[in-house]
Amino acid sequence: MRKLVLTFAALSSAALLSACYETPPETSLVPQDYSPNYTHLRVASEDGRTKKVLVPEACLAVEKQSPADDGPPRLPPGCANNYNLQRMVERKRDLTKGRPLSPAAAAPVSRAAQNYIDGKKEPALGGDVRSTDGATQAPTTTSETPVQQR
Repeated sequence: MRKLVLTFAALSSAALLSACYETPPETSLVPQDYSPNYTHLRVASEDGRTKKVLVPEACLAVEKQSPADDGPPRLPPGCANNYNLQRMVERKRDLTKGRPLSPAAAAPVSRAAQNYIDGKKEPALGGDVRSTDGATQAPTTTSETPVQQR
């Protein structure tokens, strides 16, 4: 009996200690020199003036190539993705400082979910409107006025 209690105590303490162990984050998925950030660089233009240009920090890293690699130089990891993202954003300053989020549309979503749960058949916004006899009518808005027949 004593042997069973000692075995149980050893197993339970091992289980408790293993629960406290934290695994390190997987750094193998992200290269060490990759940066998702952007920075402003001063660049001299052809007329001699300097201007600030937004550049992905991933493109500033030097890609190390082996001496056996005789092909053209390669872009650092993440450089092409960050550059393409930079070309697609609406405002360039969003890359260095984001905008605050707008409030979530919780009321319409929860109302629709509650109507679904309750089994109510309310017309969807923008959809066709069905009368009580089942005939489909064209949706009307407040800006439309009916045409008078002559």
